[in-house]
Amino acid sequence: MTAVVMLVIAGALVAVCVHDLIRRPVLRRQAMRNLVRRPAETSLMVAGALLGTAIITASFVVGDTVASTIRDVARTNLGPIDEVLTTEDPVVADQAWAALSEQLPGEVDGVVRATGLRIATSHGQQTQRLADPSVWAFEIDFDSARQFAGSDDSGLAEAGATPGAGQVTISEPLARTLDAHEGDRIDIYAYGEKLEMEVSAVTPRVGLGGRGTDNVHLPPGTLDDLYQRAVATNEGATAPTRYIYISNTGGVIDGADLTQPVIEWAQGRLDEAGISASDYELGDWKAELLAEADAEGADFTTIFSSIGAFAVISGILLVINIVTMLTDERRSQLGILRALGLRRGQVVRLMALEGTAHAIASTLLGLIAGVGVGWVVAGLTGRVFEQDRLNLAFTVNGSSLLLAGAIGLVLTLSAVWIASIRLARMNVIAAIRDLPAPPSARRRTLTMAGGLGLALLGGALLFVATSADNPIAALVSVPMAVAGVGIVSAGLIRPRVAASAAGAASIAWGIAVFSVLPRAMDNPEISVFVFQGVVLVSGAVALSIANQALWERLLGRFGTGRRGVALRLGLAYPLARPARNALLLAMFSLVIFTITFMAVLVAVFDSEGDSIADQTAAGFDIVIEANPNSPTSAADLLGIADVEVVAPLDRRRFDVEGPFGETSRPVTAVDERYVSFGGADMSGFADAYDDPAQVWQDVLSQPGLVVVDEYLFGDTAVRPGTTITVIDVDGAPLELEVAGVLRADWLWNAIYTSGDTMALLDSTASAPSRYFVSAAAGADADELAARISGALLVDGAEARSVQSIIEEELSQQNSFIRILQGYLGLGLLIGVAGLGIVLVRAVRERRREIGTLRAIGYPAQTVRSAFLVEATFVSLQGAVMGVLLGILTAWQVVSNVDAFAAGSMDFVVPVALVMLIAIGPVVASLAAAAFPARRAASIAPAVALRITG
Repeated sequence: MTAVVMLVIAGALVAVCVHDLIRRPVLRRQAMRNLVRRPAETSLMVAGALLGTAIITASFVVGDTVASTIRDVARTNLGPIDEVLTTEDPVVADQAWAALSEQLPGEVDGVVRATGLRIATSHGQQTQRLADPSVWAFEIDFDSARQFAGSDDSGLAEAGATPGAGQVTISEPLARTLDAHEGDRIDIYAYGEKLEMEVSAVTPRVGLGGRGTDNVHLPPGTLDDLYQRAVATNEGATAPTRYIYISNTGGVIDGADLTQPVIEWAQGRLDEAGISASDYELGDWKAELLAEADAEGADFTTIFSSIGAFAVISGILLVINIVTMLTDERRSQLGILRALGLRRGQVVRLMALEGTAHAIASTLLGLIAGVGVGWVVAGLTGRVFEQDRLNLAFTVNGSSLLLAGAIGLVLTLSAVWIASIRLARMNVIAAIRDLPAPPSARRRTLTMAGGLGLALLGGALLFVATSADNPIAALVSVPMAVAGVGIVSAGLIRPRVAASAAGAASIAWGIAVFSVLPRAMDNPEISVFVFQGVVLVSGAVALSIANQALWERLLGRFGTGRRGVALRLGLAYPLARPARNALLLAMFSLVIFTITFMAVLVAVFDSEGDSIADQTAAGFDIVIEANPNSPTSAADLLGIADVEVVAPLDRRRFDVEGPFGETSRPVTAVDERYVSFGGADMSGFADAYDDPAQVWQDVLSQPGLVVVDEYLFGDTAVRPGTTITVIDVDGAPLELEVAGVLRADWLWNAIYTSGDTMALLDSTASAPSRYFVSAAAGADADELAARISGALLVDGAEARSVQSIIEEELSQQNSFIRILQGYLGLGLLIGVAGLGIVLVRAVRERRREIGTLRAIGYPAQTVRSAFLVEATFVSLQGAVMGVLLGILTAWQVVSNVDAFAAGSMDFVVPVALVMLIAIGPVVASLAAAAFPARRAASIAPAVALRITG
């Protein structure tokens, strides 16, 4: 819908100008003459406008790249597989195969059977042995698989015959992990046994050959033989999983469009065969994966476009500034045209026609630049995903480029039309004489009406914020209201006082809103911070511009004498043009605010790794991911040196429903051993309890009670006392009461409960899927985890220290934030380039004044210094505003426990980095000002004095 609206608006605005280009020759000649005669101005306008479009385009490119990469997993991990039936009962598998393999409907290409089990593998010499404790082993008839796939999508085209006795094929990712090649011998560990097998082929990560990414294909019957031997000695062994893969008619991707009718067909055939739905699962794997890919891509587009919105806003402000400067310079020219009979609407169309040419050129160049920026950002983002074995494939969709171009074009044209309409409302005589417009009673009435409307709108938004808990309405409501009141009251009190009060109130509200309206601001989306930044920066800019008299007083005290000439000249121009100065300040402040804000958050998380581990680890040091197919006992773990306490966790995934939506999350059953150190920290618990210890005891003793991750359902926090519904293995709902919520769930256990509650959800006996281990005093957790993994390799278990897990999560999170900071740095480019562009334009505007100064004896150095003072004045103000507001906002966020679950995090300011963020733009701005300053100083007095306008 947004795309259609933007395209319609862009098309309408361009159509108006195309009409004028064809049917209005006078306007066409005037506009084309300005474009041709002033190429430097045209280049400045295009350069300023293209940056916003480039950032919008880059955000879409990153989103497309992430979405297409995840969608490509459908090809690499599933290939022709669209739906999958799974069961651990071989009898049910035989019955289901008989029901589904005959009389296939037109929507189905074929079906094939497979068996799978999670195992461990190793390869190499004993002293340099490489291992992977989490590998999927499959058994499938290769000829049937290739016939099922119908193409090379099977991934088995070059794999030869089905592995025979002593043979195994391995996937390319596993081959890299083990450094194994065709002909090598690797060890397979399953059900407590070790098998030495020869690699007969290495299969590409495509289709059936890529299932599970790290996989092996064994001779048929191997897993069942191992299972039967395991059952004789270990009743807790889990049977291999039986699969029936279904391939829909069509390609690898578009075949998923037939998922619903195929599911209905399969369900009907299974019902006819009398197979109970509780004995199997029928999943739409590919359709679900593609939906997840689209959602992930949209999320990344939202993240980058939201963060990039600050830079886009800066770009818009730059365009407005440039257009305003161009139109102000032409006031006299346009005033003469008005006096000769050109109507106000024709003035608007003339300026819009010229601006449309700028906008189209900047949009096309911005799209090209945006694709380049997106390529760089996508490459950096891909490094964050490397640990997830997800290699981003750079992708650009034509529809995204069309939408990005339309958005950039609309934003640029909107700025052009607004500036043109403003200019057209000129007083003709004042414009011809280049004098300020005289006061107008009508304009004052319109201003008062606009202020009153703004105040009423702010009040209405505040009502919406409190009644509907809308965070954006909450943020902008009070600033809108106080701005409107300030406009209305400007005629009753001094304008400086009114503007100062409105600016200060906006800053105070932007910080305090999280505490004043906690429900509305609870866990806001990233886009909310865009509005917060705009509110804070707008208030700071209004406060600064309203109090320019302070600078004038300082000039009066310190700017005297010959040495103060450059200072007076440098500050006189921006102080005399408050609107232009406000736009420049906002450009700098917005971006620096956001970069500082994110830098502080990264520093806070970097410093809190130990604290987060303590909050989430429940007093344990190591997490062991056990293999239920080859169970590890707590007694075996306690036999390893330096292992003191072992807590088993039965972790299974279920569908969960609640007042805030539906999701799929782990449910983790624990016992007294888990709470021996007090359990994971809680941020809140039900009123019936005095402390978390009581909560944990009741959860263990009373079926139906749970402790959950506060953000179990995503955006909205779950409160103690809430009822959630978990769908059991038979599809029946079970209501559970939330007795407490976790402060942090970095180990992804999601829902903690007792073994009795787990039995209500699934009565099937199962070995623990996780163990929490407490190390002996003085033992190194990472070293102990490595020893445990080595000792349990035959069982396929993997041990990691809690600290390393948290650090990896924080590293990935902070790396992504730093990428966003770099991406946002493009906004600083806009600010720096914008200041340079404005100063270049200022040189042209002030040629006569500069010539006069040079003619009466001021040296070139004074003129050059004046421009550098002006650049420093603007950039330094913007940097100070952005840094202070960014630090203040980060402190407020970290301190707000309810909204961000930050717990007891200590506030940390990375002083060196913040100083770099503040000083860097100022230095860059001085560099950008060097050229216009040198150009101004080189103007010959005689030439400048002959200029008439």
